[in-house]
Amino acid sequence: MKIEDKIRQARLRKGITQNQIAEKIGISQPTYAQWENGKRKPKLETLKKIADALEVPVSILYDDYEFVDPGEGLTEDQKAKQKAHDQEQLEVIKKFYSRDKLLHNFNAVNEEGQQKIVEYSNDIAENPKYKKGDD
Repeated sequence: MKIEDKIRQARLRKGITQNQIAEKIGISQPTYAQWENGKRKPKLETLKKIADALEVPVSILYDDYEFVDPGEGLTEDQKAKQKAHDQEQLEVIKKFYSRDKLLHNFNAVNEEGQQKIVEYSNDIAENPKYKKGDD
């Protein structure tokens, strides 16, 4: 599923309008609409703001994220700096992606499912194949 579809679905599940979310993250409604229509992609920092405003883990929106064009009117040096910054932000998101996804999955299931997740994680943590080495 494309990022614009994920953003739209999350907003609709939350029951808020494009205008309401645009206000929450401090942008105009037409700008927000371009993201939902797939005409533009939000920067990584903005994607985090959208996730926060929709009260969903950023990992829900993050899957298959593609870099955005840093913007028209920027010099090549500014574009390169923006791309490097986006790459750094992407690495941060990747670092926390699995943890965020695990917490989301844990919260999405009932008490019995949560107990199974804990049991499975204990089994994996005790398996020598998956243990971290002594660094």
